[in-house]
Amino acid sequence: GSADWQTTITASKVGAIMGASTYDSPTSIWHQLAGLVERDITPPSDAQFRGTMMEPYVLAWAWERRHPDWLKEAGETTWTRDDFGFPNAANTDSHGIKDDGTPVIVEAKTVSWQSPLDQWGEEGTDQVPLDYWWQVYFQMLVSGIHEARIERCGPGVDEHREYVVRFDP
Repeated sequence: GSADWQTTITASKVGAIMGASTYDSPTSIWHQLAGLVERDITPPSDAQFRGTMMEPYVLAWAWERRHPDWLKEAGETTWTRDDFGFPNAANTDSHGIKDDGTPVIVEAKTVSWQSPLDQWGEEGTDQVPLDYWWQVYFQMLVSGIHEARIERCGPGVDEHREYVVRFDP
């Protein structure tokens, strides 16, 4: 919520910039980035709080249960690119190296019984809610890592699905 953050294009804002957010519009984000309005920083909703609290569990599932042969390099990491010509940042939940030697981003998401589950497609595909798709696509663009895995937990606490988004220039 800092002044610098409000005027920086971040992965979490890209969905809104592309018109795929239920919370913000391209116009509201433009006004924020231009410094014309301050973003209303409200306490997290119950769903946002749950997602934050469950993130370590979901990431542990992805690394230790689903891909124990992959090398986890780091947890949350902030990436930037100087060559874009505008302030930018992408925070990844985690990243590492797959067993074939290629780098991978791992993102954690949670859903509840009230979530619009029809936005999630078949496991193993890139059929995820469009704002999440844009988020990981921007993360890949900024980080240079060309594959992202989204580990979804829910709606049941032990229901896990993995989705794969690959970068295509």
